[in-house]
Amino acid sequence: MSTLVLHMSKFKKDAVRGIQSHNRRERESHSNPDIDYSRSAGNYDLHESTSDSYAQAIQNRIDDLLMVKAVRKDAVHLCGLIVSSDKSFFTRIGKDETRRFFEEATTYLTDFVGKENVISAMVHMDEKTPHMHFLHVPVTPDGRLS
Repeated sequence: MSTLVLHMSKFKKDAVRGIQSHNRRERESHSNPDIDYSRSAGNYDLHESTSDSYAQAIQNRIDDLLMVKAVRKDAVHLCGLIVSSDKSFFTRIGKDETRRFFEEATTYLTDFVGKENVISAMVHMDEKTPHMHFLHVPVTPDGRLS
């Protein structure tokens, strides 16, 4: 029996550039030997972004909040969720159903955090097990960065 994997991390402003570089495969990683760059063309983003830069998209969202106080220097700017399962699950369901799995997860998570807060939903098919990096700006229902 397979299980869902959902891992959440919080990131401050200084980590955003590295996350973008990893997710978009902007440069080769020497710290992650599981990446097979010959398969990176199979990666895809399930969220249409209005910006080429994660940092700019995050800043645009924070600016939209019209906060009275300045954002703290140590504030969390980005939350990252990794969605996956075990390798045998994805092997068993095949390529089309794997995409549908990640599309459904993206829809659910987007509804949960709000479409305006989503930065990226990048699916990596070039590592040992397919997985999605779902990134969003952590905004409370009353419009605060939290």
